[in-house]
Amino acid sequence: MGWHRWCGLGLWLLGMALSQGMLAAGSGHSLFLKQGFVKLGALWGWGWNYQGQLGDGTVESRSKPLPVEGLSRVVQAVGGGNFSAALLAEGSVYVWGLDSATPRRLEGLPPTVALAAGREHLLCLTKEGEVWALGANEAGQLGDGTQESRLEARPVEGLRGVVALAAGDAHSLALTGEGILYAWGRNEYGQLGDGTRQNRLRPVVVRFP
Repeated sequence: MGWHRWCGLGLWLLGMALSQGMLAAGSGHSLFLKQGFVKLGALWGWGWNYQGQLGDGTVESRSKPLPVEGLSRVVQAVGGGNFSAALLAEGSVYVWGLDSATPRRLEGLPPTVALAAGREHLLCLTKEGEVWALGANEAGQLGDGTQESRLEARPVEGLRGVVALAAGDAHSLALTGEGILYAWGRNEYGQLGDGTRQNRLRPVVVRFP
């Protein structure tokens, strides 16, 4: 099979998946974003709920899916270790499980286009190519030069033109449109790729041979 056929097959499978919905999972809970189910972008959750990561206003774990109340037009959902977050079509972001058992809108955050969740931290990619972060920060995974955790999103200074991001357990990654890869946070196993095992409180460039 030629490359163009493989590419076509991949796009077809992606289209099928997106038409059916999208999945996300945390350490012990599951999220399902069903497009066009009851209402556009309805989100469902089930599983472990001891921090309110299912968004139903309780800390009772559930063995069957139930809707996350108060959210519609969801276009992306992510599951952290014990929290969840959702991106809505207009660019707003809601989070629950970090400090609330119901979805809480992140105030002051610019219009957002993508999310990435670590164990206890959340990264938000804005329409303007900036990265904003909140949550746990014991290893510097928020990239603000401190180890102070926070529940409000703030920008990661020095990052511009970001087109993709990812979050590990306690480290973060961002890729710019120019192909520059940045990493910060926990580095005990060398996961930042900077040639050391030293935690980084601010983004450092990952250099390739």
